[in-house]
Parts: sequence; structure tokens; C-alpha cells
Amino acid sequence: MDFGAVFYPLLLVCALFGVILVVGIGFSYLWLLALDALARTCPQCRKRGAGNVTASEVVDSRSFITWSQSRSLSGSRTGRPRQVRVTEKSYEDHYECRHCGHQWTKTAKETERTPVGP
Repeated sequence: MDFGAVFYPLLLVCALFGVILVVGIGFSYLWLLALDALARTCPQCRKRGAGNVTASEVVDSRSFITWSQSRSLSGSRTGRPRQVRVTEKSYEDHYECRHCGHQWTKTAKETERTPVGP
């Protein structure tokens, strides 16, 4: 058995995986572009991707500590309760349509949980 007989099939398999990887990344990028355009659709003229963010601000922010138990893969609670710091932020994004000039606001909420102590 010579080197080419072993190396050539291995090279074909690597090339196949490379093509699958590039196609997957390409489709993921196109899907994200489509979702972004859908999220910025003007509610008045219904043009996709027409909204430009004119301002973004944090409307509300609060932080508190609560008790939480970790969960197993089956969903049942395991271990003893631990303290968790919860930070909640509410954002407001102001948009303006490139085509009709309509202005609208979208709000979003973000929750972050971090363990406290050991």
C-alpha cells in the first residue's frame, strides 16, 4: 500500500467536511440577515429592514438576590439552595423608517443570573 492510496481518500473526506462547514456558515449568515430584516420591519409601510435605530436607552434596571436550586438533566432539583444575584434590565430602542419616516419603539428585557459566594 502506497502513500497516495491512503492520503487521497482522507483528503476527499476532509474536503467534504470543509464544504459542509462553509455551506453551513453561509446559510447561517443568510438566516441571520433575514431575521434582522424581519425584526426591523416598519409597522406602517411593512417594508422589511427599513428601520434604523435612532436611539437606544436603558429604561429600568434592578438587581436583587434570591435563592435557587440547581437542576439535574431530568429537571429535578438537586443539592441545597444557593444565593443567586439577579440583574434585570429593560431596554428601549427607537426606530425610524427609511422609506415613510414612521417612528416606533421596541422594548426588550434582559435577565442575568450569577451565583453569589462559593
